[in-house]
Amino acid sequence: MKRRTFQSFNVFRFLGRFLPIFFFIFALARPQTTSVESRPVGETTELVFVIDSSATMLETPFGQQKRLDAVETALRQFIGRRTYDRIGLVAFAQNSSTLCPVTADHNAFLGRLDQLREVSLPNGRVHGVGVATALNRLKDSSARYRCVILISDGAPTPGAIDIESAAQTASALGIHVYAIGIGAE
Repeated sequence: MKRRTFQSFNVFRFLGRFLPIFFFIFALARPQTTSVESRPVGETTELVFVIDSSATMLETPFGQQKRLDAVETALRQFIGRRTYDRIGLVAFAQNSSTLCPVTADHNAFLGRLDQLREVSLPNGRVHGVGVATALNRLKDSSARYRCVILISDGAPTPGAIDIESAAQTASALGIHVYAIGIGAE
């Protein structure tokens, strides 16, 4: 009768071959952690900022600071205090464009905010089009509070959708709309 020795099943040899393969596969998976705390969707606030990107926003009524720079600075401070909110960004002039869909990733939002100057939209200031685009982003949301914040430096120009129609649609959807004027006075 043969006696099994420790050499017939060498645990160390097995681990020596298996562990490097295991760690290689683990490294390929690139495990990552995030530090974003979130609330359940029904308890969050969703905000979409609708920012005027017309040529007048690049004027400098505040000494050396352009209107768009002042808006960006204020938004960065505001977003820094809104830890759990989901936020989005729409730029508008004659037309509108969603720069950042509603997201909990504030760094992604701030990155898109940096690209606001690069948006190429026909000149104009059609508030209703911008608000309608934001409403389209929020209409299917189940968030507790949904809000559109319109930031512009002047009166609207006529366009495909007037601001009154957009406001009535927002009211019907239960979405709050706030307007912030930015200017020299």
